[in-house]
Amino acid sequence: MSLRIGSLQSRLLALGLLLGVIAIVYRAAVVPLWRYYVDNRESIESYREQTVRFTQIARELPQLERALAALEQRRDLVGYALPRTSPTLAAASLQNQVKALTGRSGGTLTSTQVLPVVEEAGFQRVAVSVRMTVSVDGLQKILYSLEAARPALFIDNLAIIPRATRGRDGERTEHLDVRFDVSGFMRIEEAEQAVAEG
Repeated sequence: MSLRIGSLQSRLLALGLLLGVIAIVYRAAVVPLWRYYVDNRESIESYREQTVRFTQIARELPQLERALAALEQRRDLVGYALPRTSPTLAAASLQNQVKALTGRSGGTLTSTQVLPVVEEAGFQRVAVSVRMTVSVDGLQKILYSLEAARPALFIDNLAIIPRATRGRDGERTEHLDVRFDVSGFMRIEEAEQAVAEG
């Protein structure tokens, strides 16, 4: 038994086969290529946006670096320099701090004297000369408190003279006659600004 296909049917069959091959090629080659193209286009757009942002940041970089350096310099000095005030007020604050420490440590503050302000490398050195009578333990507490203080304080010209006295009951007591200079630093521009505002 033989099957005879008419010319119309053979044309339709050939057209169907051709459409099937086109569909297979489309799904196997064109669709993945199209997806690849779309994905790449989105990546390219993303990279373009990032390039624009990075270009803007690069333009602002020198200005940002200068601002950062200024902030780091200020941060390094925050807590170390004396607060913005006049040298006279800073010296009075140092005197009060030493007086309080001496009292808490069981010592006696004999005298304090404000020393002349000295300019050093963009700072003003505010110093107070101190004389006190105190025990060894008390002196250790005072010196530790001053050197660990914030703003940073410095001790110079330390002189310690041991003294022994006898009380009314004849008991011998030992104490130290101590002299030293305690100082801190103020930024000159901040001191000038404080004077202008005051």
